[in-house]
Amino acid sequence: NPKKAGRTAGGSSDDEAELSDGPGGKKSQAKGKKKAKPCPLFTKEDGSPMRFWSIILDEAHGIKNRNAQKTKACFELRGTYKWCLTGTPIQNGVEDLFPLLRFIGPSVKPFNDYAQFQEKILKPMKSGNGKGAIFKIQALLKIILLRRSKESRDKAGNPILKLPGKELILLRIPFRTSEESQFYQSVKERMMNRMAKISASGDLQRSYMAKLTLLLRMRQATLHPALSSDKADADNLEATDAKNTSTVEDLEDKVDELAAQIGGMGVTQAQAKCVICLEVLPAEAADAAHCVGCARQLRLAETFDGMQSSTKVARLLELLDEIQAEDPKTPKKTIVFSQFTSFLNLIEPFIKKASYGYTRYDGAKSADEKTRALDKIKSDPKCTVLLISLKCGSVGLNLTCCSRVILMDPWWNPSIETQSHRFGQRDDVKCYKITIADTIEDRILELQEQKQSAANQALGTEAAKKMNKLSVAEIL
Repeated sequence: NPKKAGRTAGGSSDDEAELSDGPGGKKSQAKGKKKAKPCPLFTKEDGSPMRFWSIILDEAHGIKNRNAQKTKACFELRGTYKWCLTGTPIQNGVEDLFPLLRFIGPSVKPFNDYAQFQEKILKPMKSGNGKGAIFKIQALLKIILLRRSKESRDKAGNPILKLPGKELILLRIPFRTSEESQFYQSVKERMMNRMAKISASGDLQRSYMAKLTLLLRMRQATLHPALSSDKADADNLEATDAKNTSTVEDLEDKVDELAAQIGGMGVTQAQAKCVICLEVLPAEAADAAHCVGCARQLRLAETFDGMQSSTKVARLLELLDEIQAEDPKTPKKTIVFSQFTSFLNLIEPFIKKASYGYTRYDGAKSADEKTRALDKIKSDPKCTVLLISLKCGSVGLNLTCCSRVILMDPWWNPSIETQSHRFGQRDDVKCYKITIADTIEDRILELQEQKQSAANQALGTEAAKKMNKLSVAEIL
C-alpha cells in the first residue's frame, strides 16, 4: 500500500535554508562563524525535535547526496507520514535512491540502512551481478512508488495530460575556427599531462579532483576560450580547500561547482598555481595567474575578448534569428540555459547588440529582481529571450510562456529537456541542444543516455545497461 509504505515528510524547496540548519540546529560550523541557532520551524521550545503528522519533501532528488548537510538535516525530521516528490528519483545511479529510502524510514527496512543497501544492492551491481539487485529495487518500488509521467493514461486509455508536441533537436557542430579547436586541444593535452603526474603519485583523492578539473576546463573550452581565466572561476565556482573537503561524495555533488584552484591538489596554500592546469608556479612567477604554456595558449583567446564571438555564441544568434523568422509579428519566446553564469555574461552583449529584448534570471539576483525578470518575460511582448542559469531554472519555475529552449551546454542528465515541456504549455515546444563535435560534450551525451537507462532499469520501464562512472579513457 503506497499510502502506508511511502509515508513521507517534507519541507518545500522554499524551506531549503531552514532545513539546512536541521531540526536541532545541527550544522557543521566553519571556522570563525557563529554557532547556528535551533530552527523554530522544526524545534520545540524545550529544544526537542518537532514531530509532524505529515511531511512532504518536494524536489526530493535534492537530497541524493547522503553526506550533504541538507540531506542529514532532512533525516532528522520526525513525522508519522513521509512523502518524497520528485520527477527524477535517479539522476546519477541507483545509489541516489538510498537517501529517499533513509528519509522514508523503517517502513522500507532493511533498505533504509546504508550497510544493508550497500550489501544487497550496490555491491552486487558493482560486481556484475546486478540482475537480482535490480529485481529487489523494482519489487520495493512497486510497493512504495506512485509514478505518473506525461505518457501515463487513465483507465479509459486517455492521456492524463494533454500537452502540445515536443521536439528535441541536437545541433552537433564543429568549431568554426582553427583557433578555437587549437585552444581546446591545448587545454585537453595540458590537463591530461597534469593528471597523469598526479595519478602516478598514487594519491586517489588528488587524482579524482584532477579528473573533475579536467572535465570543467574542457567543458569551458567548448563554450568560449575567454572562460579560462581566474575571474571566470570566481564567477562560476565555489573554491574548496582540500583540507576542508570531507568526502568524495561531497565532491561528486559539487562536480559543477569546483573551483579551478580546487583544494590546491595537495599543494600547500602558500604555493601559487596556474588556474588552468594547476601546475605550481615558480617563486618568481607567483603573482602570475598562468604558467608559461597556458599563458601562450591564452593569447589565442585574446581574439575572443571584447565583442568577438565563439562558435556557440554565433550559433545561438543564428538560432534566435530563425526562431524570430517563424512568426515575425508575434515571435516565440526563448529560454537560453547555461550552467556557467560567466558564459551568460559573455552572451549578454551579443543579445543586446542583436536588438533582442531580453531579461536574465540567475543566483546573483535578489528575490525582487528574479520576480521582475519572470514578470517581464511573461508579460512584455518585446521581451523574447530569457537568459537563465541551469541550477536556478531547473527547479520550481513554470515558464509555459516560452516554447523554445536552447541548451548551450549539456547537463549530466536529460531532466532539463523534460522541464521544458510543462503542464499548461500552449504551443509546441522545440528544445535545441548545441554541442561541439569531437569534444568532451560527446561523452556527456553518452553519459546522459546511460543515466536515463539506469533510471529506467531501476524503475522497471525498460532493460538497460548498468551505468558506470566515466573513466579517464571514456572522458576523452
